[in-house]
Amino acid sequence: MGLKTQPEFEMECPAHGLVIDHETDAGMAASTAIAKAASTSLTTPRPKLNVAFAGFKDAFDTPTVSALSQASPRITAEQGALKKNRATKLGAKIVLEVVSWNDRWALGCGEDRMNDEMKELFRVSYDHQTVEGEGCSVEHYIENLKAQGYPKAKVSPYVDLWGYIEAIEGKEVPEDERELVLVQLSATSVGNFKAFCVSHGLLESRGKVTASDRIEITAEDRTKGDKSFTNMSFKAAK
Repeated sequence: MGLKTQPEFEMECPAHGLVIDHETDAGMAASTAIAKAASTSLTTPRPKLNVAFAGFKDAFDTPTVSALSQASPRITAEQGALKKNRATKLGAKIVLEVVSWNDRWALGCGEDRMNDEMKELFRVSYDHQTVEGEGCSVEHYIENLKAQGYPKAKVSPYVDLWGYIEAIEGKEVPEDERELVLVQLSATSVGNFKAFCVSHGLLESRGKVTASDRIEITAEDRTKGDKSFTNMSFKAAK
């Protein structure tokens, strides 16, 4: 099975089964704000708006991300903690030196619990247009899933946050033991990350704080209806 078909490449595990998507209005609003901040008006002068970590967006190109994702350790949020490769519990909090962050989209059947067939049908896209490794369009693939009997099939936004873990639960990681990791942000975590980038960027624009390549990531338990899951929150690293 290729990596693109593995659910663990995408999903954060709640206490009761896999939750494929928890999109938030706040996340969509934050994404829109970042897009607007990145554009330049030719007619109306505007005050300069910094977006935190904007300089790290797509520092790794798509071929690099695709290649590294197959070998780099993955950090996910599960059961109130951050885990490495879903096996090693790191604790609730880490400090990450950011190297790159890249958008990614998950194409799935839309069910909370996945069987073997759903895992095989799972795909990703790095440009929201083409299915990675398939050559077909995202829209066509989703339509195909629905035709196969998955009416809830959908596309969900994710982010790959690349960097080096500097500290775990306040304890510094020796420099010679640091390695490049992929912090996987699910939909709700994406919203939290992009909202932080906008809000902290405003403070940078006003000269209240200085720009940094470091960020503190915390795993937090959440509930939505009868579902429990863990997402990530973000703040400036001290």
